[in-house]
Amino acid sequence: MDGRGRARTGELVCGEASGRRWAARVAPSSSLAGTALALAFARDERTDQTFLLFACLVATALTAALARRAGRGPTLAGLGVVVAGATLWLVPQRPDPRSALVLAAMFGVGAGLATPATSNDSRSMWARLAGLVGLAVLSALGTRTGLLVASGVLVVLGASLRRDLSVEGPGRTSRRRAALVAATVFIGFGGFVAYLGASTPAAGWFGGGVRHGDRRSGLVAITFDDGPNLSATPAVAAILDRYHTKGTFFVVGKAVDAHPEVVKALYRDGQLVANHSYHHDQWRWLDPWYPELQRTQDAIRRHLGVCPAFFRPPHGQRTPFMRWAADDEGARLVMWDVSASDWTTDDERLVARRVLGAVRP
Repeated sequence: MDGRGRARTGELVCGEASGRRWAARVAPSSSLAGTALALAFARDERTDQTFLLFACLVATALTAALARRAGRGPTLAGLGVVVAGATLWLVPQRPDPRSALVLAAMFGVGAGLATPATSNDSRSMWARLAGLVGLAVLSALGTRTGLLVASGVLVVLGASLRRDLSVEGPGRTSRRRAALVAATVFIGFGGFVAYLGASTPAAGWFGGGVRHGDRRSGLVAITFDDGPNLSATPAVAAILDRYHTKGTFFVVGKAVDAHPEVVKALYRDGQLVANHSYHHDQWRWLDPWYPELQRTQDAIRRHLGVCPAFFRPPHGQRTPFMRWAADDEGARLVMWDVSASDWTTDDERLVARRVLGAVRP
């Protein structure tokens, strides 16, 4: 064969080897764990299951490949296990599509760092196929999200334990690069976890807050935010009175000062008046002293002669510092269990279906 023929043959073989290396970076083990994560997200009825499943799989595969290419070594593998496990722990707390995609990407980073590139022999392929079938069966049987998440954790942990971390090899990352990768992952993941903790009603580990009362009571607490409003607030109170029930109105301090007569009417009517900050803005919750809370307490005390026992942070965003500020005022931090999401639609029937479809005692 002539030299040009040999060159073409060499190019073909080189291309195939490069393709195999890229396929190895995706790592069958991290892909299998990513499937468990995607199925857990797709089980949430509030999401478009088909699109979310596909998007999460793509996000996990891409970030796993990038993470594997970024670095290898025992420190990064250990960090990867922590990131993947913590991400899966967050899944049941934040199932909305945007958070799901970010969590899938972060999980891919952790799984990519933790799991080794495995061979594509027939035994490995059959094991992967069996794992995928098992996950599909679990999902079809209506398995709880927690079990699917646990499956993903076990896959990552098991694959990580297979790695011989003591072997020095050409694929091992230098200490400087490993430190840079670890710092980037730690800062990025830590920042996102802090954001989720601050803005997720179900996250009791970052500021906490009561979400519901006794599940055995047979009762429901109905709450309304952002008033008082001259037209809407009296109308809502009239509807509650018509059905012989009362609600909790989380009021904004500046609106209380602007329309004290509306708040006084609520209080005389037996409705519960509670604190919802003074300005209801996007950034004051970051202030560790959070003077918004006391300012609203003072406004309500000035007009009603009493202080609210409950406080709800605007948008649900809170920090441990805010919790301490509420404790100093003798107020209890209250979140919510079901959101009407009425700001996303003008269809009142849709709002009603959302609430009635999710409400529990």
